[in-house]
Amino acid sequence: LASRLAQSLCALLLALSLLNADAGAKDWAQKMFKVTSHDFGHVAHGAKTEFAFEFQNSYEEDVHIAEIRSSCGCTTAVVSKTTLKTWEKAAIVTTFNTKSFQGQRNSTLTVVIDKPFRAEVQLTVTGYIHNEVDFQPGSIVFGDVEQGTGVAQKVAVTFYGRNNWN
Repeated sequence: LASRLAQSLCALLLALSLLNADAGAKDWAQKMFKVTSHDFGHVAHGAKTEFAFEFQNSYEEDVHIAEIRSSCGCTTAVVSKTTLKTWEKAAIVTTFNTKSFQGQRNSTLTVVIDKPFRAEVQLTVTGYIHNEVDFQPGSIVFGDVEQGTGVAQKVAVTFYGRNNWN
């Protein structure tokens, strides 16, 4: 009985150490990111909404981003650089789809790293997309403008919400 108890205790300690090692193995990837969540707040329907999750490889081995998965069609993500050498920086640029979605949106982006070790980092994006006020176009790009010159563009603002809106 004592022998079986000792074997069970050894097996339990081995399992716990493996679980702890696995948790520690994933922490290295999380430490590369400055922030892992972003709240866009209230955004208008059709507005351009982007956020860059910056990260840096502070390790000796090259880091490779294999893929990024989104839990919601309301958010897409693109990595600015898939392979980072030591001390190189990159960003996961997320875009909220404010043209096709409304209301409260929560999305989890799973960043899959396959080198130097397999790990996943969860990034969260939240926001409330409303169409009480509509801007057409949803965003304006002025491009390069010489200093001292003016550029104008027209924006149609339409209010659809409640009467006591300020």
